[in-house]
Amino acid sequence: MTPAGQDRITDADMQQRLREKAAQLPGVGVYNRRMNKVIVFKQNVDGSRSFNFVDPPTNGINFASSNGGEWTWSESQGLMILTEPSAGLGAGGGTVVAGNTSLDIDLAVCFSMGEDALGEGLFDTGVGDVAGVIGIAGDFEALMNGDFSEDEDDIFDYFHGFAYYLVYADDLSNTGYEVLNWAEDLNQDPEDLDGFGFSFVVSFQNEGAIYISSEGTLNVNGGSIGFNGNYYAIEGVGFFDDEEDDDADYSVVSGFGSMGCD
Repeated sequence: MTPAGQDRITDADMQQRLREKAAQLPGVGVYNRRMNKVIVFKQNVDGSRSFNFVDPPTNGINFASSNGGEWTWSESQGLMILTEPSAGLGAGGGTVVAGNTSLDIDLAVCFSMGEDALGEGLFDTGVGDVAGVIGIAGDFEALMNGDFSEDEDDIFDYFHGFAYYLVYADDLSNTGYEVLNWAEDLNQDPEDLDGFGFSFVVSFQNEGAIYISSEGTLNVNGGSIGFNGNYYAIEGVGFFDDEEDDDADYSVVSGFGSMGCD
């Protein structure tokens, strides 16, 4: 039964489109200084999902912001959040709610990045200037310092999920940005996307879920961004347990939250 506040999506073509959009999500990574590895979660091109333990970039980590975490771009791994051993934690945070998921953000990274940093436009839209907040929920101290094996199940005790609030803009202003519909709007010309925002949330709890924005507003206030609107939800995706997406529930759900680096 679909929970209250959700509109079930039963159209097979729409479900397939959402799976394809979910496969475009960038990865997120945490640098583990004890192992000297980056723990990366990513949605692979073929639709599979995995945690990878990868070596840090050969040319070093090019940190571009502060607040206890940094972003970088890798051709093989996509967009990643990393931590620096000397960085102080707790500078950013917030709460993100989407459908049945609620994430307490333990680390939020605020950033602005241009086309040179991305190499190609985010999500192949051709838009190179993006600003926003990325948040990770979990035991960040354990993710930074734990001695993990390749057994992916261990990660779930410490890595609960992550969220992106992003705006196509050079610099964010204290105003509201209309949220793009992932299923419809990302195929527009790049100039038509300027000044719009989008959001997505990935949860590793309660059998796993992916949420991608369908409508709403991202409100910027100083170092924080708040979301209020709706997501397309793919819930019960069964991360890493060999379940098929065909068993997932597809719906439109409400969401809200705020992340920042104040």
